Amino acid sequence: MPRVARREYAGVVYHAIARFVDHRFELDEPLRLDAKRILGRVFSGATDWKLLAYAFMSSHWHIVAIAGELPSVSWTRRVNTALAKRIQSVRRERGERALGPVFAGRPDFVGVPKERVSQVLAYVHLNPVRANVVSGPGDSSWTSHREFLGLAPAPSWLQVNEGLRLSGYGNDSEGRRMFGQFVELHTDGGRDLLDWNPEILASAMRAVRRVVGTTASLAGPNLEVPKGVSVEVGVRKAGPVTHPHEPRRLIEAVAMTAGISVSDLVSQRRDPALVECRRRAIRYWALQGGRIEDIASALGMHKSTAYAHLLQDSA
Repeated sequence: MPRVARREYAGVVYHAIARFVDHRFELDEPLRLDAKRILGRVFSGATDWKLLAYAFMSSHWHIVAIAGELPSVSWTRRVNTALAKRIQSVRRERGERALGPVFAGRPDFVGVPKERVSQVLAYVHLNPVRANVVSGPGDSSWTSHREFLGLAPAPSWLQVNEGLRLSGYGNDSEGRRMFGQFVELHTDGGRDLLDWNPEILASAMRAVRRVVGTTASLAGPNLEVPKGVSVEVGVRKAGPVTHPHEPRRLIEAVAMTAGISVSDLVSQRRDPALVECRRRAIRYWALQGGRIEDIASALGMHKSTAYAHLLQDSA
């Protein structure tokens, strides 16, 4: 099936996730060091994206970065190609099979609203805690958390000060301490940091992109999108897919795909772009057999309004 074209916008923060084939545990400590060196080379000049944070887990990686003018492939392809070659080299040294793909497709990308940057950084830094590798995020060198705390020197290619600023903290010792305290409050795993799980959301977004329909031009008020730039949502229709487990997940996926906030999508605002997005969410939910009453309630509208959207869609 052809890939959906990916759009990124300069100045927007994105959370990227890449996984190894079959969830294989590919990265050990020496390979993590190699991965960081690769990251440094790429973000030191091969791209104009700004790296805010990273986590190199055994079976996948997380990267949070601010988009530049170049496409994301300016760094994702370089990082994954170099890392895949290194992993294959290690496999050969171990006498293991080295042919075939290393990564399970291209990375997933999720746009991060400006008010969620601190939550996403904390979520990424808590990955080793969720994996039960360490008891606290500052105990792991697998992420950039120690650099944020000042416990390890931050390389020039890692924009720690910008990450702290976007999170609402200063880059002095007090700001770093407060950021660390914010993350430490969620050392149970950090799943309560977000009312959406980025990995579930990325899967939902892929489903939405496959079935939502034609293109609608939308502004992105809660993403750092430059004035006058529009964000496009909607692509071709494909075969049946499984909808998110609840209407809220679908609404979050539609909002993220469109580059708008959930609060705007469920508000009473009648902007044509928002109305169109609500209609698409209702249409997708109905196509997957969901109850109209459920999606209407999640969108904060009467069920008769939701049915009216469906009638308009079929007219």
